[in-house]
Amino acid sequence: MTPRAELHHSIPGRTRLRLPARRGDVGYFTRLRAALEAIPGISEVRVNARIGGVTLLHPGLSSEPIYVWAAENGWFQIDDARLHPDYFLQGVTRDISAASRRLASARQAAASGVRMRNALFVALVIMGISQTVRGQITAPAVTLFWYALNCDLPAVPAEV
Repeated sequence: MTPRAELHHSIPGRTRLRLPARRGDVGYFTRLRAALEAIPGISEVRVNARIGGVTLLHPGLSSEPIYVWAAENGWFQIDDARLHPDYFLQGVTRDISAASRRLASARQAAASGVRMRNALFVALVIMGISQTVRGQITAPAVTLFWYALNCDLPAVPAEV
């Protein structure tokens, strides 16, 4: 039976997969590495049998033919919604809609007299929290919080 592979990361020229059913099977991953290295266009294959991971470097080669080859040869089968072309477009559409809503609320706040720096501060904090919840803590969340703290908000005068 062909094991299922989980697509963890894929950008042009680089793909990371996990094969949980084969975790710990050193022989399988040794044979898989040798088979993948024989494919023209794959420059490097890194495997980690302990975690069931495979990292492929394939500059100039799309990842889809690799998935087809692996399935046809019984190495692994990827069944992931992220492989469908509409997945990317749906994400972009969702992000553009969210940005449009944020921009509309910022314009409304500006029209109602709320200072834009305050709105920017709140928006950056919300985006930072969103990135933290998604697990994107290192770069996106920290950067957004840093920008929020550096909005140079004016001190609120104390009422006398």
